[in-house]
Amino acid sequence: MIQSIIYKEWIKTWRNWSALVCLNMAVMAYIAVETRHLFVMDHPEMVWYRVMYLGSIHFGAMKLLPLVTGALLGAAQFLPEMRDERFRLSLHLPVKLHSVVMGHVAFGLCALGIIVLADMGVLVHITSLYFPKEAVEMSLWTVAPWCTAGFVAYLGVALGLLEPKYHLKAALISVSIAMAALFLQNTSPGAYRPVMLALVLSSALLIPGVLLPAYRFRFRRMS
Repeated sequence: MIQSIIYKEWIKTWRNWSALVCLNMAVMAYIAVETRHLFVMDHPEMVWYRVMYLGSIHFGAMKLLPLVTGALLGAAQFLPEMRDERFRLSLHLPVKLHSVVMGHVAFGLCALGIIVLADMGVLVHITSLYFPKEAVEMSLWTVAPWCTAGFVAYLGVALGLLEPKYHLKAALISVSIAMAALFLQNTSPGAYRPVMLALVLSSALLIPGVLLPAYRFRFRRMS
């Protein structure tokens, strides 16, 4: 049954997911062109100095990309389900409610994870072409919080759309925005490295948190 739910989600979202892949690859192509342009306009030593010692980054266009991708993917997945309350049909299947909800969320997280990993892989390739390995490591630690913000945005959209009570919906969306903002502060490259694990674990609490609005949505007319 869970396999059927995952297949249903793929059929429903593959066009949107493909469009998001194209969007992400277009931004990464822009970053590749901009990085090449840096070395055309200046000496490599000067570019390396700005990147390695002054904290300049060549992939700033990527900062909000995971956030936008996560939010749009969450909307593409859950907005059709909540229209006319079609998600209620899934919750009446002969499967435990938490399995149904977690199946939907797991699919979305995996779909988003594929895009994020592709972005990071392309960034590693671009950076390794022009910079030493220290710059590659710094780039990954710099984009790690941005990518985490994308997962927070996805879960925040899921929470907001599943929650049936409007005051709780507003509260959940506000909390999700605040959590995503934590990962998007203007800091020096790699500054999140010492606290990244703690922030990721804290954000992961949103995953089981999706069950609460799902239960309220399922049983609200029985109270």
